[in-house]
Amino acid sequence: MTTIQKITNRLRLYMKNHDYQFSRKCFYRIQNDIAYCIQFDMPSSLIYATFFVMPLYIPCEHRYYTYGKRISALPLLPRDASDKEIEKWCEALCEELGNRVFPFFQRAAAPEQLVDAVEEKRYLLCPAVYIFRLELFSYLYIGDFSKLLLVLDEYPRVLRSTTFLTETVRGHYMREAENVRRLMQRGEQECHTFCAETIEYTMHKCF
Repeated sequence: MTTIQKITNRLRLYMKNHDYQFSRKCFYRIQNDIAYCIQFDMPSSLIYATFFVMPLYIPCEHRYYTYGKRISALPLLPRDASDKEIEKWCEALCEELGNRVFPFFQRAAAPEQLVDAVEEKRYLLCPAVYIFRLELFSYLYIGDFSKLLLVLDEYPRVLRSTTFLTETVRGHYMREAENVRRLMQRGEQECHTFCAETIEYTMHKCF
């Protein structure tokens, strides 16, 4: 049994009591078409836990940590950790989840609240381009066309001024925005259909 398997076994009951399911190294809970996630990774010789929020109505091909961050207030845990080290690490993780992560998830319990939480930048430091992308699809999903128009007018400028994205990614995001504008012009039913299909696809690909 790997260390990550030992961790997930140790946490399974605790997470189940908070209504979380498990899939591919990730505990997750779905609420209001948003996935609230705790994932475990081992990119080197150490194991890390990351919390993140994934709105299922934003198109994607895989899980991403854009609206989240690594939980840093944990002791270092090597891949060959002893059972005692694993227990101590899990206890620290549960404390961090209860004190900080779950309360943040509660403040971001619906699309409107998630937008507000990310915009505040109190717990997540998110680049402006990703805030605008979140707003773009959240307002489409909610059906708030007045706010969506404001985002559509400003988003291209933000994309052009973003230097860390490649031209390919910027072009992809620009085409997304153009498609959202077309959907809005076609009416609420077209927007609803797009969001419903996106949610179904994201669930299939990511969970």
